Amino acid sequence: ISDFLKDQERNIKKGVDVKAYAAECLKCNKPLTIAVICSKRSRVYPDLLTGINHFREFKQLEGRFCFKHHNVEYKQQKEEKMLIKKFIQVLNRVDKQRYDMVAIIRGGSDKNRACILDTPEIHAALLTMKTITICGVGHTNEHPEFKKYCDFFEETPSLLGVTLGTWAED
Repeated sequence: ISDFLKDQERNIKKGVDVKAYAAECLKCNKPLTIAVICSKRSRVYPDLLTGINHFREFKQLEGRFCFKHHNVEYKQQKEEKMLIKKFIQVLNRVDKQRYDMVAIIRGGSDKNRACILDTPEIHAALLTMKTITICGVGHTNEHPEFKKYCDFFEETPSLLGVTLGTWAED
């Protein structure tokens, strides 16, 4: 996988103007469809939604989006290979479902604990996705390689929500 990553890095989708793409989708007056990948047990999904309207006068910007939650687990308490396999299955499934974007969100983590987002298998799966990927992974600086394979990133799920709200407002 690491050889695949090295060979493909020059083909990374970076350069996609995600904001312009979102603006084009929103111009049609239909909601931007976003698959949100996160744990259903975490607080990050409500944080993303709260960020959309944060400090805005017009408080219904979330109506500009159609979010569909897809549950994944990040915790290393389970078998890491099984977590990676399930995460990649979710990525593959949502990539085929014609969403405008895929948002990968997660809260901050223990820096001393390994995370599946840091594995080459996940990086390779992100590289092969056709759908635009955005991420708000708590303290993204903990995962410098991961964010390199996403089309757009913010440091936290809340900030990703703020950015989405700004795009909808613009």
